[in-house]
Amino acid sequence: MLRLLILLFSSCGLDLMTASSVAFFYALEADGARFEKENGPAIRSFELSGTPVQEYLVSGHKVYAMLMGSGTTSTTKNVTALVTKYPIDHLVSIGPVGAISEALTSDWFRVEKVVPWQSGTWTEAGFKPRPTWKIQLEELGPPLDHPPISVASGDAFIASATKREEIAKITGSQVVDMNLIGIMTSLTSQPINQVHFRIISDNADENASQEFNAFRKNYKGEGAIIAKAWIDQLPEDRTSPENYKNLRKILRGTSAPTPPTPLKSAK
Repeated sequence: MLRLLILLFSSCGLDLMTASSVAFFYALEADGARFEKENGPAIRSFELSGTPVQEYLVSGHKVYAMLMGSGTTSTTKNVTALVTKYPIDHLVSIGPVGAISEALTSDWFRVEKVVPWQSGTWTEAGFKPRPTWKIQLEELGPPLDHPPISVASGDAFIASATKREEIAKITGSQVVDMNLIGIMTSLTSQPINQVHFRIISDNADENASQEFNAFRKNYKGEGAIIAKAWIDQLPEDRTSPENYKNLRKILRGTSAPTPPTPLKSAK
């Protein structure tokens, strides 16, 4: 069916290959399930590097949804596999982080800076992380009402108050995660517009494992709503079949597009 639609659009002088493509990476299965609930069944499912990928049409954009994996290595592998296989224009990721600062007043944050706390140089003055990544969004229009945050990213789960304080001191960050450095490494040579939303799941201390397990048990995929809201408010792509009523009915089984959702914190 999709091949037939592509041929139909090509015969009308419209090039579907120029349609905006969005990579949606998530850390928890609940976000994948919630994203499907919000957008309807995937139009295609396949695997890359042994990891399932679901393809959706969301507000005129082609979206590839994929698990990041647990840790830096699997995240780097999965992101690299997707962005080298398909021409991705935008990337949005959702995941949990451990708090290493007491002065946090929100549940959801937008990542502003990523510091690789396990990669750098030990000097007489102490450890100096390698250069950090500053997340610079293109001016695309979607408002972002989540407070910015700096993330210390590495390949270890932090469950120690001592290590927590050490990482906070050397990086100046407020939270830690295990995925962002993998994404940043994969996108080093890829000019892709990106945004990352994170939620506090634990305090990265001796109780971190129990806190994280409790968080995961109660988490309902609220991050997928934030990701959808951000995608909904990207500029429309007139070459997408999602913008044509009859084709939209065939592809999604609806007679009207899903209205954009205000980009506010999911509760």
